[in-house]
Amino acid sequence: MKSTVLTITLINLAFFIFHEIEAIYRNEWKMLTILKNVSDPIKKRIYLYLHLPLPSILVGYVYSVFILCFYEFFILFNLFAVIHLFLHIYFLKKSVNVFSLKFSFIIMIGFALTGIVNLILISHIIC
Repeated sequence: MKSTVLTITLINLAFFIFHEIEAIYRNEWKMLTILKNVSDPIKKRIYLYLHLPLPSILVGYVYSVFILCFYEFFILFNLFAVIHLFLHIYFLKKSVNVFSLKFSFIIMIGFALTGIVNLILISHIIC
């Protein structure tokens, strides 16, 4: 079971990294509607600062799978995968949406689905 969780986690991580690369390419910071009165270069800087902790978060995420005891972090990251998809679905109809390609949503759906699978699998593992 542990190897299955690890495999799904690595696939989940790949989808997340693909999305983050595309997010930079597509200028995702333009979707920060709470900063609508801020110039684009400042939005970009804020977006990048918000993503500075990502490497540590991703290492912690994978580590939580190896030790299979840090459930809270594991569960939060996988819940984020699902919530993240719904946020992008919400923004789909907004003028600030920068993700309109099917490929973008395949990545986000993959991230969410692997998150759901992980949540189901982790419910069967006892620390």
